[in-house]
This record gives sequence, structure tokens and C-alpha cells, in this order.
Amino acid sequence: MTSAGTSLPQGHQFQLDLDTAQRIKDAVVSLDGVAELSAGSFGEVSLLFAGARVGGIRKPSPREDTVIEIHVVVDVSAEKVLQELGAEIRQAAMAACSELTRVDVIFADAISGTNT
Repeated sequence: MTSAGTSLPQGHQFQLDLDTAQRIKDAVVSLDGVAELSAGSFGEVSLLFAGARVGGIRKPSPREDTVIEIHVVVDVSAEKVLQELGAEIRQAAMAACSELTRVDVIFADAISGTNT
């Protein structure tokens, strides 16, 4: 594995690991306007690792670790413009993992305040 910001030896492909996925999740959830990430109705929006899962993040293609979807529950009490919040989420995820080439943000739900 390689940490964010390091170059990969030629011929090696980046693999998203548990620590990196958790770092992405923590960066996104810390943003004002993000209440939490949504794992979907049945936990289907999750990255699965040996003995662990990170809910709210999914890889659209199992062969491509540099493209992810982040499913967000918006805190509408923060009164953020969704387009701007999406850009902030994308930026936070890419800062947490510089190997990401694309981050798709899906607004899965919305609540008013962080008390659900």
C-alpha cells in the first residue's frame, strides 16, 4: 500500500485501503452541512474490507479504486447551497486521498440538525 501523496512504483495500481477510506469519510463528515454518510437501506453503499466496512462510500467499478461515490445525508439547518457543498465534499475527499481522480457526490437524504 501507499499513503496519500506518494507516487506508485511503475506497474503498480493504487488500491483503496481501510485507513484511506476511513480518512475520506472522516474528512467529509467533518464538513459543515454534512450530517453523516448514508450506507443505503440495506448497507449496500459500503466499501467492504476484511473484518470491516466503511458505509456511505462505494466504488462504481470494482476494478477502479481512484473513482468513488460518496452518499451524503445533508444537514439542512446549515443552510448550505448543495452545489457548493458538493464541491466542498469533493475537495475534502480528494485532499484526504490524492490518488482519487473522480468523486461523485450523491445527496441521499436530508435532516434538520444532527439529532435524528
